[in-house]
Amino acid sequence: MIQADRRLKEEGGRLTRHYHPEMTAEQISVACEFIAILTEGAAYRCDLATAPTVDKAAMESLYRDVFQLLFAQK
Repeated sequence: MIQADRRLKEEGGRLTRHYHPEMTAEQISVACEFIAILTEGAAYRCDLATAPTVDKAAMESLYRDVFQLLFAQK
């Protein structure tokens, strides 16, 4: 599991460096960790049988807004 996590972060870092060359190594590392946390939390929430369903379009819009902020050039 640790190895898979490392590989996912490495691939995420590689893609982020490619599409956002203006980001520093530290910014990329933080962004990859943040995305991993969002992904793991979303996966966990999907497994909860008691979790109420939310409007998927609204969630998609929120995720887009968050990623736009995360990758906005400063």
